[in-house]
Amino acid sequence: MASQMTVHDGVRSIAETQPHAFIVHLSLYHVVRKAVHQAKLPKELRVILLNAHTTKAELLASIDKGDVQHVRDVIAPGQVTLPLANAQVQLDDTVLLSLTSYVLHIHNH
Repeated sequence: MASQMTVHDGVRSIAETQPHAFIVHLSLYHVVRKAVHQAKLPKELRVILLNAHTTKAELLASIDKGDVQHVRDVIAPGQVTLPLANAQVQLDDTVLLSLTSYVLHIHNH
């Protein structure tokens, strides 16, 4: 999926929502990281992957080295489940989720 969000869009969204974490499609990881940097947020702000990578090599090629979590790693067992098939996820519609104290913001492009 091609990114349809710019770093400027990310910085504006961060300023409006003051998120504690992002759940992001792999294709938007670098855009979100740049937006976090430009917004002068803590580097330890969590960026969690929405979609799974196919191989470790693909992950390392796409993402900075470090402890990167997948959304399946942070879901409470028995409380929330993810769709079983990618077709149910509709990744073309949902590209970025930002988690705040009050609201889950979903950005559709």
